[in-house]
Amino acid sequence: MRTLVPALAACLAPLAATAQADEARARYEQAAALYRAGVYDRAAALFEQSFAARESWVTALNLAQALEGAGRPADALRWYDRLLASDADPQRRAAAEAGRAHVRAHGYVVVRCAPIDAEVTVGEAGGRCPDWRGYRPAGAATVTVRAPDRPPLERAVSVPAGDRLEVTVEAPAAVAPVEGGPAWRPLVGWTAVGLGAAGLGLGTWGYLAARDDADAATGGPSPDAKARDEALRADFEDHRALAYAGLGAGLALAAAGAALLFWPDGPVAVAPTGAGVALGGAF
Repeated sequence: MRTLVPALAACLAPLAATAQADEARARYEQAAALYRAGVYDRAAALFEQSFAARESWVTALNLAQALEGAGRPADALRWYDRLLASDADPQRRAAAEAGRAHVRAHGYVVVRCAPIDAEVTVGEAGGRCPDWRGYRPAGAATVTVRAPDRPPLERAVSVPAGDRLEVTVEAPAAVAPVEGGPAWRPLVGWTAVGLGAAGLGLGTWGYLAARDDADAATGGPSPDAKARDEALRADFEDHRALAYAGLGAGLALAAAGAALLFWPDGPVAVAPTGAGVALGGAF
């Protein structure tokens, strides 16, 4: 019986290798489909399972690219370095070096922002809130959030080379109207209307008095008539001036008061001060 164990193991070894190869192929095909669909996180997990079942340089390259697409540049760099350390083939090294150079020259930026649908830009790239993400060249950059009826908000950031940066930005509060308008307007408005009515009344009285003065003048030749007409003329001039002043001031005050009472309130500003590369090779 003891001699059968090595023999049995020798027979089972090819079967186990075949099972591992089948599992590796199945995981690879699933990962490739997810990668093409842009589901990089799940693709990376399945590529890693495929590599664990059967090590393959092509699988490792695609794993590095899936990690890059998933916004995990540091993990992608580790796999690119591993590929370069394990293979001397010039074509394979060129593919790994291209991936590593891209990751080293860029950083993966995640911007979480508000309000929803506000425009967000990171340098020349842009999108919509509440979540924007993508690779940007390493170095200084400006994150800008623009929303309707709100002042734009800018934030200077430093994009790390070969790493990930997460930023949270919320645009300032929207400009809001003040309900009801200033409290002094009704009092001043009604006071102006009242004074205007008084001015109109005084002007009307002056007009009527001036008309009576004009009607009372006789124009007689006697000295008494002339003296009386002179006095009436003086009264007429005074009453006419009073009529003009009263009517003019009354109209102006009444119009100003009506404007204060019925003009709509205007708004018052409450202002606060390419991921991944094409799949490499075939399984």
